[in-house]
Amino acid sequence: MLRNAIVDKTRISKEDILLAVTGATIGKIGIFMGDEAVVSADVAIIRPKKLNPFFLATLLQSKYGKKVVDRYTYGATNKHLDIKGFVENFIVPELKPEEINRVGKLTEEAVKQRIESKLKLQEAKKIIEDLIIK
Repeated sequence: MLRNAIVDKTRISKEDILLAVTGATIGKIGIFMGDEAVVSADVAIIRPKKLNPFFLATLLQSKYGKKVVDRYTYGATNKHLDIKGFVENFIVPELKPEEINRVGKLTEEAVKQRIESKLKLQEAKKIIEDLIIK
């Protein structure tokens, strides 16, 4: 029974936001674009219910997001982030839905272009390697 509980807590689905958290620092923030996977416990998972996940990811990476992280950091010498308190109490600034959608779409497009450029780079690398072999 315990094993299933652990797997359920680490199972991610499309458009879950993943935070790499080390001590009091949030590292890379990503949005899972696959269908389903399992991650290690070193990653915090946020499942936005009503908010555009791309907008939320952008907000978390902003100066505002970093200020909120500082509020939920504790420990004098070995700082840690209270991730649960941070996520539960993260206040999203009140913006017009059009602005939220615009920022979300721009971020989503950037993520898709980054994925596409990586694929194109891999294709180019393969072509060059094949030419070198010939």
